[in-house]
Amino acid sequence: MIKFKTTIFLLLTVLTFNAIANGTNNDDGKYGKYYALVIGIDNYSGEWATLKTPINDCQALNGILSSKYSFDKVTTLYDEEATRKNIINELDRISQNLTSNDNLFIYFSGHGMEIGNEGYWVPSDASTNDRATLIANNEIKIALSKSVVKHALVMVDACFSGTIFKSGSASFMVNQSETYYDEMYDIPSRQAITAGGLEPVADGSGEHSTFAKFIIKNLKKNQKPYLDATELFQRIKAPVQANSPNVPRFGHIQNTNHEGGQFIFRIDKIKGQCDFSGVEMKEGEKIIFSHKGGMLHALVQEYDKKVYYEWVKGTKVIEGQSTPALKVTESGTYTVLVTTDDDCADARVIEVTVALPTLSVTVQEGNEVTFTNSGILHALVTRDEEVEYEWSKNNFIVSQDKNLKVISSGLYAVTLRLKDGRKIATANTTVVVKERTYTVRIGDNIQRVARKFYGDEEKVNLIYEVNKEVIKKGELLRVGTELSVPLDEGGELEAVSKLNIARVYLSANEDMPPFSQVGLLNNGMLTDIVKSTYKYTKQIPVVDFVSGNMARSNTFRGKSTASFPCVYNAQEANFFYYSDPIYQGLTVIFTNKEQLDPKAKDIKFTKDRDLRGLTVGVVRGFEGKKLSELRMGGIIGVLAFNSWEDCFEAMKIGKVDIVAAPQSVGLYIIKNSSSLQIKDFKMLEQELEVTEFHLVISRNHPDGEALIKEFNSSLKELKEKGEVSKIQNTHIDIIQNSN
Repeated sequence: MIKFKTTIFLLLTVLTFNAIANGTNNDDGKYGKYYALVIGIDNYSGEWATLKTPINDCQALNGILSSKYSFDKVTTLYDEEATRKNIINELDRISQNLTSNDNLFIYFSGHGMEIGNEGYWVPSDASTNDRATLIANNEIKIALSKSVVKHALVMVDACFSGTIFKSGSASFMVNQSETYYDEMYDIPSRQAITAGGLEPVADGSGEHSTFAKFIIKNLKKNQKPYLDATELFQRIKAPVQANSPNVPRFGHIQNTNHEGGQFIFRIDKIKGQCDFSGVEMKEGEKIIFSHKGGMLHALVQEYDKKVYYEWVKGTKVIEGQSTPALKVTESGTYTVLVTTDDDCADARVIEVTVALPTLSVTVQEGNEVTFTNSGILHALVTRDEEVEYEWSKNNFIVSQDKNLKVISSGLYAVTLRLKDGRKIATANTTVVVKERTYTVRIGDNIQRVARKFYGDEEKVNLIYEVNKEVIKKGELLRVGTELSVPLDEGGELEAVSKLNIARVYLSANEDMPPFSQVGLLNNGMLTDIVKSTYKYTKQIPVVDFVSGNMARSNTFRGKSTASFPCVYNAQEANFFYYSDPIYQGLTVIFTNKEQLDPKAKDIKFTKDRDLRGLTVGVVRGFEGKKLSELRMGGIIGVLAFNSWEDCFEAMKIGKVDIVAAPQSVGLYIIKNSSSLQIKDFKMLEQELEVTEFHLVISRNHPDGEALIKEFNSSLKELKEKGEVSKIQNTHIDIIQNSN
């Protein structure tokens, strides 16, 4: 069994009903009989395209309903069986024969369409979109309104399925009382869960559609004796929405005698037994650690099947943590989900408090301060501790020193952090920097004023430049004249930069080897170039390696000063300053080799139209000029993934047709991946485009334009000195020698 990714809904509901999580139901027949009608259509007559997954979805669903849950009969209609006549006859039979204590589940997977704001199911014998050959959602609603069944749940995995709700869509909260399920069963219900709303729904590209995949997965993994429709929807909503372009919907079906109850899936007390004893948290339900944090331990008794662990903080899965123990350094709600090879599951939640040092910080100058031309802000801490300081201006980090020299107005904040980055305290102050002025006195001349402020009477031009409307060169100064006296960029401003030791925080795309990735020489070629450029300007670069999207997000939100390597995007240029190109490389097309995919032999590229109709896999945020033009022109489709390895894995299984990647990156990924083999892929001879890689700084940064100019100037000087070429050649030699 492959360890699965879950959602927080699964974790919470497993925990909430932990007392019965591994038990079996004992309802003595009070929940009535269960019937299911499962309809799946892959192959249509007439103009309708063949679908890939409906029958496979339905067969898997039938299997889980029959083998695990208390369904007395599952009726299936597949392909040629699923005609309009057969579907309508089956619905009529249900409405006439089921009793007021029975439960009905209907599942439809196939084509759907909308005509005049009404959604329709497309039966297998509908050769056109003639309404007379289709099944309107309203017909389903009429059948349900006529039926006396206690509970009915309709699931629809088809386009425009959301029209079944009309105004009846709603959300529900699950009551956690012991009598909840009995109370819900006593109240009749008519509910629906649909793969989408009023939009087309994507067909699956793998074994199952996205909607069916998570329905099947959660019904299979569930170990609660009772699972209502609301809980099931909560479990599948987030993963369906995250892995498809659709937003699933849930609610009651309007005008069908719904009274507020719930359809309840019941594990059969014989079919669904699980011998797994569950998991306990060694630390209990709550724990307080010191500011250094501590360890959490999941305890599982010896079990004859393989056990898998997954940890979650809040609602986010903690990647790479698959052992029974977890090191924590932050307060929050932590959940451990334990699953087994025989599909048993259990979970525990613990509230963790990491006690931070009781420190406070203030700005010595107060909440509001006025300086003339410049000034220094001082951070005062209640007691000496090993902490780090972080000054920001208008939410953008500008220094990591205890005191800050300021030369411009704005909202400044100082934040205390522990060495691991955890925030302890913050103080704010509003600074107004007034222009420095001097009123001419008896005996003053321009040279005397320059000597007074700059110590050098040769710097008179600095004063003349900003006082053109007041004085002219060569004129005598009049007593009482007010002069503006600017800072000397070569002296006073340089002193400012020396006072604020320039550590610069950068975010780098962690999935761009050999350009940027932890573990490579100097963490990659472009990391080496960028860090050398900042060091050339006497700054100390600190690089955090994150996903490409997160890197740009950190920079946009002021969490880092800059991010790299980025490809120019006209839309994002509205939000970022782009540096001059750091590096140029070829972007090429990779395909499967014929032995992996016989259709790959037909893929070629000599002109744009050769790519028409193909789906291209890329990493999120990577889209050069040519790719953008082809996508906008409707020639290709683009599917974005979290990593380049995911792109190639998707191409192996046919989810995308080709991968467009920087040549060096693509070859490096294939060669160094444990799951990819170079023999399975080929690179087309004709390159797609020449791609330039940049560093970006947010346009919201108060000094963004000046910072990008400074970076460009330093980069240019390093290139002229040949330093950039040396770095490139060093890394290229390593890459070539490793092949």
